[in-house]
Amino acid sequence: MNHPVELLETFVAAAEELHFATAAERLHLDPSSVSRRVRQLEALTGVTLFDRSTRSVALTDAGRTLLPVASRALERLDEVDRTIRSLRRAERVTVSVGLIAHSADSRLLERLNAAATDLAVELETTEFGFDDTSAGVRDATSDLGIVFEPIDGEGLVVQRLFDVPRIAILPTRHRFAERDKVSITDLLDEPWIKPSSIDRTFVDHWLAVDHRNGREPLIGAVTHTSEAGLLAIMSGKGISAGATARTGFRTDGLATVPITDLPPANIAVVTRADTDGTPARAIANRLHLLFAADRRA
Repeated sequence: MNHPVELLETFVAAAEELHFATAAERLHLDPSSVSRRVRQLEALTGVTLFDRSTRSVALTDAGRTLLPVASRALERLDEVDRTIRSLRRAERVTVSVGLIAHSADSRLLERLNAAATDLAVELETTEFGFDDTSAGVRDATSDLGIVFEPIDGEGLVVQRLFDVPRIAILPTRHRFAERDKVSITDLLDEPWIKPSSIDRTFVDHWLAVDHRNGREPLIGAVTHTSEAGLLAIMSGKGISAGATARTGFRTDGLATVPITDLPPANIAVVTRADTDGTPARAIANRLHLLFAADRRA
């Protein structure tokens, strides 16, 4: 037998519609199921609720008496259900995740979501630009960050996940755009797009300072986000020795050419050093172990 709540829901729908086929559409049932549930409720209560004929359906006196009572009962059940869902949401643990653009691929996101599910936590994800290379972790805007290394790691736990190759990002009209590869020395005299960050470790890395023998880079533009940087390159303001975890990344107006003599970029998970034992650290540790196992395989 159906649950009494289902029987009441069917009765109210049928009583309001006075047409079993229409009530069936409203409840996403077939008309025979509506008739069966009404008969079950009548058997359960011991009273006849509808006068039915081949042409019409009408409520009996008992049916008219029961209808407002059943409607109020269902409304109270809905209120109980809403309250329970609200209480569950209030007790649910949420981990805020910051992402530096282009740092996450589908495998990382699948593992991140799986870890959250196993730990019964919810994730809230926000993308960050270059102004905070820790993706919000350093100032506690985020509990966990997915970032590009190297960054200033003071007060942080930085755990390597995987590497992605370095690529020259050029406007399509650039003289190197049709090459199948370039050397970093080919690019050093070009104007470069500089990330706007006070994290000198991060900025120097992405400007290839270690490869310049003390020469200052020529800066074509300073940008706060990856997308702004791509637009600046597209506009011919400079080039970048960048990286992306997005397989097959393509953007109209841009060319990407592998750089043969730069080491890969490291993608890492970051948490604050004072968060040992938290869900964020548990997720970070799990990601670190999974990707370490990939490297050993």
